[in-house]
Amino acid sequence: MKLTKAKLKEMIRAELSKSMMGEGGPGSGRPTKPGSKRHMEKGMDKAVSDANAKLDAAEKAAKKKKRKKPKGGDVGGPAHPNVNERVKEDVPIPPNVKRFMNKFIGQVKNANLNRQKQLSILSQVIKSLKVDPGRLMMYVRKIKKDL
Repeated sequence: MKLTKAKLKEMIRAELSKSMMGEGGPGSGRPTKPGSKRHMEKGMDKAVSDANAKLDAAEKAAKKKKRKKPKGGDVGGPAHPNVNERVKEDVPIPPNVKRFMNKFIGQVKNANLNRQKQLSILSQVIKSLKVDPGRLMMYVRKIKKDL
């Protein structure tokens, strides 16, 4: 076998790479001096990553909490009331609530809003009452029967 310059270089590189396998990589260089720009950047990076980790954990916990189905809704009593029960319009509403409700309905009617804006208003009202979707569909079916 004839030893050429190219083969010799290749053999040397292979041997060097074998002997230096554990060296290099992140954190293997010269340490930064305290107070230097790079030292400050590393500290800020660590602080930012810690803050992001806390936010991620909080978001994950919030999603997990949101996934749990409530046993009783915020509005209307138990989760599965009698389905045959009719929606009663003659239930007494407190006078101050009724007054503001009538003002609200009058303003929406007088504003000549398109359907998309009316649906946006309706969705915001439903969200503020915190009615879960299953219960909302049940209420819609009951109201349709009465109409």
